[in-house]
Amino acid sequence: MKLSDREKNTLLLIARESIEQPLRLGLKYTLPSVYLTGGLAKKAATFVTLFVNGQLKGCIGTLTPCRSLAEDVLENASGAAFEDHRFTPVTLNDLDRLKIEISILTEPVPLIFDDEADLLGKITKDLDGLILKLGDVRATFLPSVWEKLPDKKQFLGQLKKKAGLRPDFWSDRLQFFKYQVEKII
Repeated sequence: MKLSDREKNTLLLIARESIEQPLRLGLKYTLPSVYLTGGLAKKAATFVTLFVNGQLKGCIGTLTPCRSLAEDVLENASGAAFEDHRFTPVTLNDLDRLKIEISILTEPVPLIFDDEADLLGKITKDLDGLILKLGDVRATFLPSVWEKLPDKKQFLGQLKKKAGLRPDFWSDRLQFFKYQVEKII
């Protein structure tokens, strides 16, 4: 998705307002209709990742496009700030140190592979995000996770662990999809 600098800045504003307004005013942020134009009106899947003092504070997203880009960023920013059960919610004291990172996902591409070694050969380190699916279980790592897990086997093992599986688990029923992101910071 090709976005102008103005649209990117608007997305960052939407994300920040969806976090600040509930904290400062006690009201959920309502998206102005003027933001539902151009590239911001197109359906897109996004993740919003929050950091406070460089530490992960929340990360929520969607894997498939289900609403406009602007609405997806609004909902995911709010979710990352207040509903990511792994972290305490963002507070007023966090706002000055809050860094927002928006990832706009490309359409996930199913991977065809023979075994784990073949799968690992089809993943591009630092570029690909990966979705694991096994029945109703689904987990993903954004491409930014490569910074902390640069080894492909470790990356895959930790993704399995995130899905509630053993890192060495393997089954022919495992499905994987890869995607890339446009990052906005």
